[in-house]
Amino acid sequence: MRMMKHIFTAYFLVVTFFTAAQATKSVTVKHENPWYTEKYMVLKSNSAIKHGDYKQLGYKNCLMLNGYYQDNKKDSIWTEYFWRSKVIKSQGEYKDDQKNGLWMNYFLNDNKNTIRSKGYYDLGKQIGIWEFYDKKGELIQRFNYDTREVLFFKKDTTLIYDVKTENGIEKMQLDRPPMYVGDTFEASAALAKLDLRYPQDAVENEISGTVLISFFVDENGRAIDHAIHEGIGGGCDEEALRVVKLIEDNWVPAQLNGKAVTAKYIFKVKFSLNLVD
Repeated sequence: MRMMKHIFTAYFLVVTFFTAAQATKSVTVKHENPWYTEKYMVLKSNSAIKHGDYKQLGYKNCLMLNGYYQDNKKDSIWTEYFWRSKVIKSQGEYKDDQKNGLWMNYFLNDNKNTIRSKGYYDLGKQIGIWEFYDKKGELIQRFNYDTREVLFFKKDTTLIYDVKTENGIEKMQLDRPPMYVGDTFEASAALAKLDLRYPQDAVENEISGTVLISFFVDENGRAIDHAIHEGIGGGCDEEALRVVKLIEDNWVPAQLNGKAVTAKYIFKVKFSLNLVD
């Protein structure tokens, strides 16, 4: 009986210590440029470790992001919202600070969301079959990340492409054009993550418009031979060329008669000035 009492006492002390160590307190941090507020929980024993609910608030305390931290690592369900709305932009799970399990991404249409892409992660790595949609909700691409195969794409039989052959550059129709995984929407999203700068000369001369950058996607899915296809001047052409070269190589080569070929792709980069009289 005395031994059981000692064991119970030891167990009680361990549980008490663990509970005390995990005690948390709330923290609020306000940021400027861009303006947003973070509200989250940290350990009382170490305020550098986030542990518990997390929220990021924007304009008029509109929720931008919410989730959960476990010992300073993202865990469980995380949800991102479109700016100044209650509409979900993306949602999925984290495990050990990595995306894990099913993730859904959305477009914003008339203050409602429509599916943009869906698929699974395994500790930060996209796996299996992913589906990508346009803003009308129509499937435009189905891609298998495990085999790097395009299982479906929305085909346009009217397009003619420049293809590198033994005889030089030839114009022809393709069984499958060069494409980005996720199509043009995901390619534009990849561009948006880069540091595109509006040239000062273009700002001073109120130059805006769309720059077309051409490059070839080779048989291995690498973007090569970048060039300015059509420009607008003011330094925008060179800046567009710079950032397009930085886009992650997540390209899929064109196919002709069942074989991968090197074909040209035209990428649009828009420069827009919001001028107030």
